[in-house]
Amino acid sequence: RYAIGVNIESHEVSLGIANIKSEILKSDNFTIDDKMSVSKIVKGIVNRIMDMLWNLDIPKSAVLGLGVGVVGIVDSVHGISKQAYGLWKEEVDIGALLSEELQLPVVVENNVRALALAEMELTEHRNIKNMAFIKCGPGIGSAIIINEEVYKGSYNHAGEVGHIIIDPNGEECKCGQRGCLETVASMESLIKDIKQDYNGDNYPVMNEIIGGDVHKINESTIIKAYKMGDETVVSKVNTALQYLGIGIVNIMRLYDPSTIIIHGRVGNEDAWMAELRQVVKDCAHESHHADKLKKSVLEQEKCIGGIVLANKELFFKTGGILHNI
Repeated sequence: RYAIGVNIESHEVSLGIANIKSEILKSDNFTIDDKMSVSKIVKGIVNRIMDMLWNLDIPKSAVLGLGVGVVGIVDSVHGISKQAYGLWKEEVDIGALLSEELQLPVVVENNVRALALAEMELTEHRNIKNMAFIKCGPGIGSAIIINEEVYKGSYNHAGEVGHIIIDPNGEECKCGQRGCLETVASMESLIKDIKQDYNGDNYPVMNEIIGGDVHKINESTIIKAYKMGDETVVSKVNTALQYLGIGIVNIMRLYDPSTIIIHGRVGNEDAWMAELRQVVKDCAHESHHADKLKKSVLEQEKCIGGIVLANKELFFKTGGILHNI
């Protein structure tokens, strides 16, 4: 039997097919934006899934179903994307749309919660009972794990660390609030800030890297400039990490997790993690809190969250009894 995983973010859809052990056999992705209609996104997902099944010679009858992770607020009980920041503005019954097209069971969850499940199921962090999982990508997403279960809150809003308010008079966020952590600490906000501030004189190293072309300022060139010691880039990145560290300390105070998992480029860059640990240590005034920060060891494609979700909900939770749609 096989499970299909789909990860829908504001700029990209990642998808893949795996076996019961969540070992990915084939994966694919395609870019999207907020101008693309829901029907076109669904069609893109369906077409690529059918292509993968065809290429792997897997009959649809051997597929348990789909696990779909979507950015933003999700009603996982009914499979509805309630608010996908920066993607679509209305509620979308993504579960029903995909189920109707593919005639397969579909389970839907917030994409970061799905990734947190994968971290718990597939890595050395599987024995952690209470943890916060923070995904640092274009935005900032998070999931709270209490007693090995994802805590969702009363209205599926729990753990939205990216949308805690840092500055009520700050920039408007995609969620409609002002001054969210995501507006000052995310990679998307960092790129925007550096692009607006950039000139060849105040970013000498960055200027050399990008050849004076501001459009080449992105995650990779920022990391390179940081490592090469561009003082302005270092200052900008460290300011973003300062805000992120404050958000993490607030999570620690609210939920008291034993571990904070950092997923994404922040976790993968040793210098950035060292800076983040120092911020947490300084803000919390207790050195052991900095030791709670761990790098995610979930190295597979983003679709792994949906795959683990599908296997867990459509196979393991049923005791291995299969249910047709």
